[in-house]
Amino acid sequence: MTKKVKTVYVLFVLIMIGCARMPFLKKSSEPLNETNESSKNRQTKESSGFVKKGSILDAKYLKRGDKIVIIPFKAGVDVTANDELGRIALMIVKGIADSFHNHGDVFNVLTDENAEGADLIIKGHVTGIQGPSKIRRWVLLKGRKSLSVEGEMVEKQTWKTVAVFSDQILGKNDTYNDLGYKIGMNVGEFISSETE
Repeated sequence: MTKKVKTVYVLFVLIMIGCARMPFLKKSSEPLNETNESSKNRQTKESSGFVKKGSILDAKYLKRGDKIVIIPFKAGVDVTANDELGRIALMIVKGIADSFHNHGDVFNVLTDENAEGADLIIKGHVTGIQGPSKIRRWVLLKGRKSLSVEGEMVEKQTWKTVAVFSDQILGKNDTYNDLGYKIGMNVGEFISSETE
């Protein structure tokens, strides 16, 4: 009798997980999100598909060869500052710098030692780090990780905001460092695309 109860319990858990993934159960909230997205898009310039949301507020500051410093992203409101976040933040910086380099060194990326000479500054926050739930990891032996950021680029002399962006990325087999690098590449592609 105990074996039957265990079998029924496992089947119940699998059915519940399967139902949670059914698209028809989520339709009631989708139109509301689409309405919100369309109203936000009217206020914000399209991001050319590189980041989830992005806007260049003053393109005259985006000149090839400008000196730029990228400050490692800090912990957002619901994110814990720890060593792992520090590594993720450095991978975001590396992704942005590599993206600029791939576009023919569109900007001259400065380090901490010569940051005073920067024309532009990129800074931001990691707003979310999420992993798969314990049930999903136990039952399905896999799950998705998620990393999200928001940030801005400012002109150093006037502290005027030149660009704003936010992005979120999901990964199945990626580490959080991999996700950070990919987000950095996305941000770099978004900014680089506006200088060409």
